[in-house]
Amino acid sequence: MKFILVFIFAFFSFINLAFASNIVKYVGSSTISQEEANNTAFSGIAKQIVANVSTSEQMIVEDITRGNRSESQEKYSAIQNIQSELSLKWIKLEVLPKSGSEFKARAILNIDEVESAMRLRMRELQEEISIHESKGTAALKNRNYKKSSDELMTAIPKVFMYNEMLDVLSKLKPLKSSIKLNHQLHELEEQLISKLNFVRVKIDSNSIQYSESSFSFDVNVFDDLGPLNGLPIKILQGSKILMNRQTQQDGVVHFELNKFSKKGNTLSLLCLLDLPEGLLKKAGLNQGIRLTYGYQKKKNQSGVATKNEDSFFLICPYHDGVCKATQNFLKKHGISLESDNSLKKIHFSYGKSIQRTLKSAGVDIITYDFSICLNSENFSFCKNLTGAGKTEADALEKALKKIKGFE
Repeated sequence: MKFILVFIFAFFSFINLAFASNIVKYVGSSTISQEEANNTAFSGIAKQIVANVSTSEQMIVEDITRGNRSESQEKYSAIQNIQSELSLKWIKLEVLPKSGSEFKARAILNIDEVESAMRLRMRELQEEISIHESKGTAALKNRNYKKSSDELMTAIPKVFMYNEMLDVLSKLKPLKSSIKLNHQLHELEEQLISKLNFVRVKIDSNSIQYSESSFSFDVNVFDDLGPLNGLPIKILQGSKILMNRQTQQDGVVHFELNKFSKKGNTLSLLCLLDLPEGLLKKAGLNQGIRLTYGYQKKKNQSGVATKNEDSFFLICPYHDGVCKATQNFLKKHGISLESDNSLKKIHFSYGKSIQRTLKSAGVDIITYDFSICLNSENFSFCKNLTGAGKTEADALEKALKKIKGFE
């Protein structure tokens, strides 16, 4: 049998429970152990808090009869949350004299003390968050993306802390909306991501130096306004970080690696901005730039090192998907590519703009306008193309397939 019972929460003021002013007390008892009596007292405080906040409200409680036993489906999860959030820090416990075989304990909570302390800390958090936001915005205006990111990432946990305290406080008493947290961190994040969209990372192929014990090269970092100073760059081999350094005033950072692994005759490294992954992903920078270096030259029958004069080394300072599409295009048109940096170079560069976005089967299909250029000692080729795909790399690959040959 199932039925609905509507009642007023003030009903909770029955035996073993006292609520006077803003002091909440509850006496718990147990014939099993003192610990159980303590826990019963704690639970009683939590239940009374729920009742106090909802005193003027009506609540529907569903009673379900299973066999000979009736169970009230109350909001025990909420009560347990309040108990865990408040008990250790705010609820005072008094062990009362044992009454026969019955253990007893009294739990006391001063809501005014809790509210005063929480409001003080919440005001401090609001001020701290505002300072982080102000510093992050100022750093962004100065193109100091590392500083702006640091301030944003420091502020976010404090927002969660504030909201958690607000949630606890709301369970103690009805609140006014005026104490809700005010911040513009979402706008700061959006502006930072927008600026990072213009950041470009390029490896200076002319700076590459290799020996058996070291490998060095320069990385250039810039945005639409010029070189970027103080931006951290990390070099990875697989999942291992080999080095982390910041760019100088000219936007250049020099890496000299002494510890790296060699497999076969190539060295493959990933160059990546050292900023939070979420920001990099939203700005399309999470793929990094791949540097592949061939450190063994091919040998002819006489054993003398020589180059393959018909092959080229592709310089593609973009993420793997774009570079892979470019490699496939060149190979399709009969151009042999090797990972030997001493070969003749083909420089690939491109620009893009979004023409439109359509949703197909729940997936965004983006149409891009591309301007691409391929330059080497033997040829110079530039063309404007249009392609559509789920990703930028996919759209570029489809656009490149439209080219019948080098004009």
